[in-house]
Amino acid sequence: MKKTFLKAFTLIELIIVITIITFITTSSVFYFLDFVKNQEIKQRIEVIENNIKQLDSDIKKYKIFDYELLFNTWNFSWAYIIYLNKFDNKYNQTINLNTATWSWTIITNTSSWTWIIKIFKKQKLFIAKEYDSSSNFEFYFNKADFYKIKATLSWETLNNININYFSDDNINPSKNNNLNLIKISETKDSSDIWNIKIKNIWWKKIITNWTNKYSEIYLLFENNWKQKFIKITTQ
Repeated sequence: MKKTFLKAFTLIELIIVITIITFITTSSVFYFLDFVKNQEIKQRIEVIENNIKQLDSDIKKYKIFDYELLFNTWNFSWAYIIYLNKFDNKYNQTINLNTATWSWTIITNTSSWTWIIKIFKKQKLFIAKEYDSSSNFEFYFNKADFYKIKATLSWETLNNININYFSDDNINPSKNNNLNLIKISETKDSSDIWNIKIKNIWWKKIITNWTNKYSEIYLLFENNWKQKFIKITTQ
């Protein structure tokens, strides 16, 4: 009677197969998570780009007269400020951030009359009060909320101010998943520019850092060790 032998994997062969499967699975998970992170930062940056495009579109459609955007890498790299109709009004207000106290000081360029300030928190009216324009208005903004600021002075509407976070994660820093602006540069390889103003006044777009003008600039954002540039031009 002829004996038959069943073929089977040896222990070494099984270990090799399991090792290969584990390596492939681990690599797939790593690349998938890497892809997800790249998509997240891409989507967040697209929100910023679309916001700027919408402002340019609003000017062309005469919804606003002008705007000014402030980007900064050294004291509030987690947010940017938008001034609307700043150059259309005789009196306007600006905003300064005190990084020691995390308070915003609203400054008006007039020294007479009273003005009514309205602060919207998460699209809802948060503060509405008359204020003496001869002194500045200091308010301790919670970094965990969105704010929009509107004011009138003797029945004349002042420029509106929006404080925009780069992403929802910047509202809750405990997530440790913030999108931050870490570099502003004229080219991807050039030296840093600490701050930048982007203005559009009646279809005329200007990019400046108070001393120089640029035809284009690059903003480098970082999130979860992932970095991505966006390009902004005057065209």
